[in-house]
Amino acid sequence: MPRVGLGDEVMTEKAARRFRAKVNKGGPLPAHCPELGPCWIWVASCLPNGYGQFWLNGKRHLSHRLMWSLTNGPIPDGLCVLHNCDNPGCVRVSHLFLGTQGDNLKDMGAKGRHRLQRRPGLYRGARHPQARLTEIQAIGAMAQWLTGRACAAIAAEYGVSSDAIGDICRGKTWKHLFEETTSG
Repeated sequence: MPRVGLGDEVMTEKAARRFRAKVNKGGPLPAHCPELGPCWIWVASCLPNGYGQFWLNGKRHLSHRLMWSLTNGPIPDGLCVLHNCDNPGCVRVSHLFLGTQGDNLKDMGAKGRHRLQRRPGLYRGARHPQARLTEIQAIGAMAQWLTGRACAAIAAEYGVSSDAIGDICRGKTWKHLFEETTSG
């Protein structure tokens, strides 16, 4: 059985297959570093901050840390798994790197992700770290919904939850794409 590197946890092959089945490899390109390639998005349970979670042996694990451990072995004590892509839902190992909490804070500050540095619109749409769709996909989802297609069917096509599609269609998210502009 492969070890996952989170304490004494052991992951069976069956659990590893169940874990990998919850990854959509067709996620968005990070706007600030498209050379990384598309994010691999965790499509199962997520925390409110966008980080994926996976239950293993009765304990919750963050999905990006678990993916790192499955691929690279144990995470050394005192280190965090950080995102080059700044997308908390991404589990693509080539988008992840190890660092201290201090490294994470420096990275956050350098990229303007600290809550005191954010500017309105900076992380809107596909630039938002939790975005799982591109602008084109959001528009396509809305267009399909307007023709009467069910949110669940649209969600399955894009590898996101039906709530995510419902939020687009109700104007809760991606509203900047559908706002009427006036000139004058």
